[in-house]
Amino acid sequence: MKLYDYYRNDPVFKTWNQVEHRCHQLVRQASPKLKSYLIDVLPVEYFTTLLSSGRHIAITNTIVINNILDPTVIEQTNNSFYGVYYHPYAITDINVHKDFNCFINRMDPIRQSWLYQLIRRGLFDRGYVSFNMDISCTDLKKLPLLEAFDQQFNQYLKIFEVEHQQIRDKVPYKNFVDNGDLTDTVLDSKFSIILETYFDNNDLITYTEKIFRGLQLPRPWVLFTAQHGVHYLRQMGFDVLDDIVDHSYDDISFAIERQAKILDIVEKMVNIDIKKLQPRLIDAAIHNQNLMKDFATRWQDDYQQTIVRALAKL
Repeated sequence: MKLYDYYRNDPVFKTWNQVEHRCHQLVRQASPKLKSYLIDVLPVEYFTTLLSSGRHIAITNTIVINNILDPTVIEQTNNSFYGVYYHPYAITDINVHKDFNCFINRMDPIRQSWLYQLIRRGLFDRGYVSFNMDISCTDLKKLPLLEAFDQQFNQYLKIFEVEHQQIRDKVPYKNFVDNGDLTDTVLDSKFSIILETYFDNNDLITYTEKIFRGLQLPRPWVLFTAQHGVHYLRQMGFDVLDDIVDHSYDDISFAIERQAKILDIVEKMVNIDIKKLQPRLIDAAIHNQNLMKDFATRWQDDYQQTIVRALAKL
């Protein structure tokens, strides 16, 4: 099953295939020396390796920082590009049955460590958790899933021996009904632990449907992405609920230390009174939806202007 088929019911993901295709088409029509790199579907290393050749100008929705790329070979899309993820969610209250949600689709050492850490900290059974063990984009893809799971444990994660043995016979794991739209599961939790696609390269920040779903729903969240990922969302105008969530983890450069800090915060957040916070959370969700709606009305025209700026660099 293709990724797009799996997420066919996800309101903030379902149009991504069409969006990506249209963006690539517009860039190709403009010039063969322009290329569109929508990084949330491309490995970071592939992107940076290709650009280092200097053979073309890249148009990308990633945030490139620390001057790792010559600005003459890259053109950043406007913030409005993220309007592709706009969805007018109905802001309704429902009963909450779990403390948090944490959706883990791909399996790599750090994502696997999240599974172990939730168990070690006594959080696992308090949340809606999935661990789908997708290894299709890794060097492990030819191995049986359990063998790949064991190999990553033996190579990188031996400190989690107890947790590994506790969960080994239960993976792949999912303790909720998943039809490809995670909205109800998010709303049935007090807060979300959002693991973005990329999180260990602080020179590039990427955002996908994961965070934009969270921003548009009336629930708090913590975000595991590259350093300063929350900072740039705040800079774009999003309400990141600073008065409710301790986002101090966002300043930590080392991914493992950032993960540990997030887990420390999560251990406190499981005790929040979501009912008491509901009016504030609704205000934030409406603010973010309105910002996304504005982005959605502008992103296509702005993307054309991004192409014009890129052409000027040829």
